[in-house]
Amino acid sequence: MEQIKQAARNEIRSGHRAARAIEDSGVLWERARFLAVRAELTEAWKPRDAGEQLLVDQLAQWQFLLWRWQETLATWTSLATHGTRRAKKGEPYEAIRLSDAEAIERATERVERLHRLYLRTLKALQDQRRLRPPIAVRHGEQVNVGLVRISVADLGLSSDSNEIPP
Repeated sequence: MEQIKQAARNEIRSGHRAARAIEDSGVLWERARFLAVRAELTEAWKPRDAGEQLLVDQLAQWQFLLWRWQETLATWTSLATHGTRRAKKGEPYEAIRLSDAEAIERATERVERLHRLYLRTLKALQDQRRLRPPIAVRHGEQVNVGLVRISVADLGLSSDSNEIPP
């Protein structure tokens, strides 16, 4: 059981699990492209812990899916512009279920949605990195920090001071 857990952990750490989640056909080239995007984002962000790495993985997933849907949008737009090839008499023909305009609109919506998800994940990663402001107490006689009550007088400070003695 420990070997299975370690293999699962390695799959997550290497990025292969994140890649599998968005793979369409299992083509190695797609996996390699995803892992390249993930590597670039990992190098740029230098995640400090597993939580940040998971956010970087999401960025890579959204970027990869965004590109896929941009390609779909470009294909539909091209087909709408240049016309679809129709089957000749006697050949099998499968009717298009969506109009070209509907297909373009749906692909556009997906691209926009993926871009919003990308930006939302990027914001979450940035929020993780944002430094917490230092605590400053001004004109207080008593401060509650969590479950601990601290009296400014007990620290040897005046209520106007914001420095803590050594």
